[in-house]
Amino acid sequence: MAMRKCSFPGGPSPVIVRLDIPGFTYVGELQYEGRTYASYATSADSALLAFDVYWNALDRRPLRLGEEMEIMYETHAGDDLQYTINYTALVFSRGGQMQSSGIPTGEVSLRSPTYPGLDSSAYYYLAHAFSPDLQGGRTGGSGEEESTSAREIS
Repeated sequence: MAMRKCSFPGGPSPVIVRLDIPGFTYVGELQYEGRTYASYATSADSALLAFDVYWNALDRRPLRLGEEMEIMYETHAGDDLQYTINYTALVFSRGGQMQSSGIPTGEVSLRSPTYPGLDSSAYYYLAHAFSPDLQGGRTGGSGEEESTSAREIS
């Protein structure tokens, strides 16, 4: 989501982001790259999906569907600047045979308590499918680890 032709005094600005995608069921928490993500699925044999948001690639934050999250967005003084907030879907293999699901449509929204004129929303389309090289191995039994593979979709 991009904010175009903005005029800011510079410095951190709070921005509230939200992602809504109907048809997903919460499955549980998972760990990936040192972060805890909520994972979602469309069916018992679909891939697991998790989402994050960032304006700076070094500051990715896990995002739960249907919940608002405040992020501090660093702005620079000036007029007619463009800022971008990125939403990413992480797709995880459950291992074994999985089915691709339809293309869910959701909505991303952004609110700025400091600059209400920036409030906006847009549609979010998510098309994911697995190829054999993305299948992760799954082990069973007490105390054993589960390995997953992830692919990002921006």
